[in-house]
Amino acid sequence: MTRTSKIFMTGGEDLMFQNGGKTQFIFCGILFLISFGLGACSNDEGLPVAIDQPVVVGQQKTVTCEIPLAFSTFDCGSGGETVEVGKVCTVSQPLTKRGFKYQCGSEGQWINEVADTGFCSIPEGFASSDCGAAGTKISHQGVCIVSEPASKAGFSYTCSSGSWIENPAPQGVCEIPEGYSTTDCGGAGNKVADNGVCTVDLPMVHHDFLFRCKNGNWESESSPANTCTIPEGFVTNECGGPLSKVASTAVCTVTQPQVKKGFGYTCEGGSWRETQVPTSACQIPEGYATANCGPELTKVAHGARCMVSATPGDDLGKSYDCRQGDWVLVQ
Repeated sequence: MTRTSKIFMTGGEDLMFQNGGKTQFIFCGILFLISFGLGACSNDEGLPVAIDQPVVVGQQKTVTCEIPLAFSTFDCGSGGETVEVGKVCTVSQPLTKRGFKYQCGSEGQWINEVADTGFCSIPEGFASSDCGAAGTKISHQGVCIVSEPASKAGFSYTCSSGSWIENPAPQGVCEIPEGYSTTDCGGAGNKVADNGVCTVDLPMVHHDFLFRCKNGNWESESSPANTCTIPEGFVTNECGGPLSKVASTAVCTVTQPQVKKGFGYTCEGGSWRETQVPTSACQIPEGYATANCGPELTKVAHGARCMVSATPGDDLGKSYDCRQGDWVLVQ
């Protein structure tokens, strides 16, 4: 049967250990090594019984906490100096921890951080090369340089009475344009670090597109599947000009060429579908074709001039203008 030994401690719980073993404990900041053996005495009936005899066999060392080299305190000294267990110290440097209090723990580690008033916490998703990871508390007036996320790398922020204030941005940053918002870089007007990559949420014309900031300018990084490309010769209100890529479900209104001005097109699965026709448009009659406006049944915008290239009649080569839904022969 395993037997145990008990050390009776004042002001705390008794410690229980197995026979024949060794243990250690800290008392008043001093680490003691205890060895347990077997002894003998009599019980109430006068019979011999085995008992455990704890013996202090050696005092190993005094436990202290060392102030980190980059730190100094108002009340405990500077980096490299040691502090006894239980001592509470108030930080003076670095500025990011100024006013914070720490206690020297029984195992030689700093414990029980107490933040000064007006502190800030590094937000989730952020890390700082000089201030720590998300959740780290920073003192009022502490300045931190962002290392993560990449869209804010190199930016610095000052903690001011519990809120972060962005300091002047580094060179080469980009600004998210008006009308745009992103899933990872914020909304319009937000500044993004050089080489930062952002995923567009709105407008839908660029939904899920990735753009990279390069020396102050945005460059397309990648586009999702099933995008459409604006054809050569076309310009739109919302979607850009020739060869611009737009996201699936985007709706674009044509401004050029005149023959399709005011028409709306929707990108569906990588192809364009005509979804909006102005009320003033004209339709090329059945059996006709034109050199510049398309084949029969094609709808063209008010103001378009079309030259007949195929006809069942005698007007081959003649031109017609679309005027408020009607064809007018050009004299």
